[in-house]
Amino acid sequence: IFVALGVAACYALLRAERPFWAGIALGALALKPQLAFLVPAALLLSGRTRAFWGSVLALGLLAAASGIALGPAGIAAYEARLSFAAGVPVNRELTIAPLVGSLASGAAPLALTRVIQAAIALWSLLLTYRLRRRGPEWIFVPALIGGLLASPYLHLDDLAMLGLAAWLYLRTSPPA
Repeated sequence: IFVALGVAACYALLRAERPFWAGIALGALALKPQLAFLVPAALLLSGRTRAFWGSVLALGLLAAASGIALGPAGIAAYEARLSFAAGVPVNRELTIAPLVGSLASGAAPLALTRVIQAAIALWSLLLTYRLRRRGPEWIFVPALIGGLLASPYLHLDDLAMLGLAAWLYLRTSPPA
């Protein structure tokens, strides 16, 4: 929920014309980056460079502080846990991995899944670029939905990000 609050704060600060602080609000991504990892890139592609650099600063400082606190052994243990979490079937059941695995025959369904996830992420960023003039909501909607589709692992409560994406979409006054 804190990541969703950080992304919502980013949106609100962009609307209030405080782009640098909007980027700083994305520091919440450090908690669970897989939930909104495309948002900083979407800010850059939409021309919100000050917000992008604010997110780079916030996330960079948090990454540096975490790296210093963990040390090399802690970073290696964290990488091992991330690799393990991406391979646990319970964590992957909400991603596209089971679908690709059931369709792909052969020894490389994981590699195919990663290629498809990368293609979805790139497609989402392309949509963000194409919709960049329609309002700040269109920075976040494709980035959030595409990011969740491209995520290597998700939990059920991570789908709360879809609620944020839906709320932002409804703010665009879509046709009935």
